[in-house]
Amino acid sequence: MKTKKFTFTEAYNRIPYNKKKGFRTKAKKVLGVKSDNQFCNYKLGKSNLRLNQYAGLVALFAEYGIKDPIKTI
Repeated sequence: MKTKKFTFTEAYNRIPYNKKKGFRTKAKKVLGVKSDNQFCNYKLGKSNLRLNQYAGLVALFAEYGIKDPIKTI
């Protein structure tokens, strides 16, 4: 059984450069990770998102005015 993989790279790239550091800090808390490498694994779809992480990221992107941030790969 193949599991779905999710990526939010495109939406992350739409965030203005001066706000990316703040977004990354908040996203790490939502994802429950501490390192940038772990964050990038989620961003690129190498790690699976749980339902609560998915919902948290959608809400976080909504704060920055981005709709439908997470794509299925």
